[in-house]
Amino acid sequence: MAKQGPETKLGVKMDKAGAEKYGARLKSVNQHGNMFTAQGVSDRLLCLDGAFVAIEIKAPESYRVKGQPSVEKAVAEGPTVKQRLFVDAVLEAGGVAGFAASVEQYMDLLAKAEKRAKKRKK
Repeated sequence: MAKQGPETKLGVKMDKAGAEKYGARLKSVNQHGNMFTAQGVSDRLLCLDGAFVAIEIKAPESYRVKGQPSVEKAVAEGPTVKQRLFVDAVLEAGGVAGFAASVEQYMDLLAKAEKRAKKRKK
């Protein structure tokens, strides 16, 4: 098995937390970029209770402040212009989208999707 980088390891933790909380209500597609994939598409494309979610994962280990991993810097400086444009497009289309550099941020985005889905069902 190939060595996992920090972003992959964080993504695995995020997937586990989402599955534990939402179970079968959460459907996820792990986005693996290749020459056929549009640039900027988020790492995770999900559907929670009918709400579309796009989450770009950024590993804090890659964005350090005073030698320490920084969640804030990862989210602020990590996304590329094309990643930001994709997130903006999903938001404009009525989905939930954002950047996550921690399991907590990931779960916060899923909680927004859950709330949005509940509002639509009323």
